[in-house]
Amino acid sequence: MIQLKELILSNFEIGMHESLPRNEKKLIKLLNLICFTWYNIIIFFAITDYFWEEQYIYIVSVHTFQFIVLICVQVLQQKQKYKAARVLFVSISFIQFFIFCNFILRSHLIEFFYILIPLFSLLFLKEKWYHYFYLALVVLSFMIPRYLIDLYDNSMFGDPTTFPILFIAIFLLVNYFKNLNIKNEKILEEKNQMILEDKKLIENQKRELEEFQNFQNQFFINVAHEIRTPLTILNGHSNKIKKILTERDYMDVSEPIIGIQNQSQKIQKIVDDVLDLCKMESKNFRFNTQSLSIIEVIQKVYTAFFPNFQTKDIEFHFINNLNTDVFVDGDAIFLERVFNNLISNALKYTSRGSVKIILSQKEKETIEIRIKDSGIGIKEKSLLKIFNRFYQEDNSINRAGGSGIGLSFCKEVIEGHKGKICVESFENMGSDFYIHLPILESQKNVLQISNEPQTQAKLKEKTEAFFLNPTTILLVEDQLDMQDYLRSILIDSNVVTCNDGLEALTFLEHSKPDLIITDYMMPNMNGYDFVLELKKRQIICPVIVLTARADLDGKLSFLRIGIDDYLTKPFNEDELLIRVNHLLNNQTERLKTIEDEPIEDEENNLFKEDHFIQKIREIVESNFNKETFGVADLAEILSLTERTLNRKIKGLTGLTPNGLIREIKLLEARKLIENKEVLSLKELSFHLGLKNASYMSSLYENRFGVKPKFDM
Repeated sequence: MIQLKELILSNFEIGMHESLPRNEKKLIKLLNLICFTWYNIIIFFAITDYFWEEQYIYIVSVHTFQFIVLICVQVLQQKQKYKAARVLFVSISFIQFFIFCNFILRSHLIEFFYILIPLFSLLFLKEKWYHYFYLALVVLSFMIPRYLIDLYDNSMFGDPTTFPILFIAIFLLVNYFKNLNIKNEKILEEKNQMILEDKKLIENQKRELEEFQNFQNQFFINVAHEIRTPLTILNGHSNKIKKILTERDYMDVSEPIIGIQNQSQKIQKIVDDVLDLCKMESKNFRFNTQSLSIIEVIQKVYTAFFPNFQTKDIEFHFINNLNTDVFVDGDAIFLERVFNNLISNALKYTSRGSVKIILSQKEKETIEIRIKDSGIGIKEKSLLKIFNRFYQEDNSINRAGGSGIGLSFCKEVIEGHKGKICVESFENMGSDFYIHLPILESQKNVLQISNEPQTQAKLKEKTEAFFLNPTTILLVEDQLDMQDYLRSILIDSNVVTCNDGLEALTFLEHSKPDLIITDYMMPNMNGYDFVLELKKRQIICPVIVLTARADLDGKLSFLRIGIDDYLTKPFNEDELLIRVNHLLNNQTERLKTIEDEPIEDEENNLFKEDHFIQKIREIVESNFNKETFGVADLAEILSLTERTLNRKIKGLTGLTPNGLIREIKLLEARKLIENKEVLSLKELSFHLGLKNASYMSSLYENRFGVKPKFDM
């Protein structure tokens, strides 16, 4: 049955080609349909006429002839000779009617079928002379035999002009509707063409908008770089001044320095908001969602802000209307920042009264977080705009400052969590912000959010003995202020400066520094191209890349394990000194190993870092969750003795095998933290196969100069 249906449908498609106009396709399909119908009519009459018609042989002969002609019509269509097929079809139809009317089935009133001939012509043929030719032909064929052949009683048709006039009237009527249909189809085609042009215009505009959006995002990223660089210098100098004033017990004078640092943190928060907004627009961006206790998140935010409300003498309440703990599938870092933004706004715009966080279950599957304040409220005309990026309502508080990105950030984060955020507010009567989030069906595996204090009190002891021997550091940096700041940090070293990668390469042609520190974004040759050129020229020297872009982890993967590093601005001087010290120690051990036990050229090619160290990295990464994985396991997998493994690794990185395994784990830890893929020290330690979270924190601090930081 299915095959028969497919056969019939394929018969309708004979002669069809995708390149043909729409009207042409319709005519081809219609002619195929008529031929198919006519086949069935011929077969039907061939059977029934056997019982009823005396001249059966003649009738079957004509039908057979017509059947063959119809096949020829479709063959012509198949060969794309459409006009020939249509003329043949119309002509043979007339001939068949003429034969039946005048010779085979006389006096059967078959003459009335003549009207189909000019209608077929109107339908299938474009030239008008065909239409009028066939009309004249059928009128004459209707009239002449009546006088030449005595077929009917003269009284049967009455006035001899009646039926020709009827034929002509039907012909003109059909011709009118055909022309009207052609006109309408032409109008429709023009409209379709306009729609296609509009669609193309819209697509072009969309593409231009996307290009503008990409340009805008890149602009914000570049601006963030320009802001973070002076911010690094500002933080560094303020820390120095604060240390000096604290040592001399000038606490009253150091308070303004603390104020400067607080303002720097605010600037950094604005920069982070802008970068996160740009990041969220990336097609590859994904929230790091986990099963999350919403009460725990709100409680953490409430506890953090409570002292600020006490200082302003504003009542601050957390009202939990839930009977049990409720969990959502959320990214704790981003959700915390949403609540921080909303509470910070409530504190900013409220001078007296109260602010409340009300937690309740809106519906069976939705949790509602309501933040209600008694502040200045929002004007009615601004309610539809406040979630727009960079929009700020015109009021006395906003005129004093603000970025206009906080609420836009909140909206995009909440909608990214399949939730909704809305606001109700009246001027001078306070505001109510409502956040609705879907409740997680399975409420298991609750993440504990770490509140570990971030401190660097012990770093000073670790850096007092820094640079016991003078070293030469090549500083590749285009900004003079940053050059001066880094020189002030690296005061015990011989610092040589170059303004970009090309100038640095010229310097390296005749000099060999102990360490290179390079900015990422520079004119002429940036840090990425500079380091690649170092590798290409086989200049082996530890490199630290300074970048303001936190999204460059993928590109910075070209740095060598144990020898190279990068720092994200803003950073503090102790952090930089520890990184420098780490790289110099590794390089010293590496050179010492090569001097004591040289690696033959053949072996060096075989075990060169690009392959050998990468292979080790893959092995270690695949065994992160195994706490007992060590040097013996690594040597066995590589089919090397532990002594050979130690010699190879130290010759390439300056690290021991244990040190390299630890280095790979710490680099993974940094990546997970910077990409916000872990939310607590405990989770990080478990992922890297270390049971002791405190030991993990200590290793991280010793390597990177800062404790692992999970809060925004």
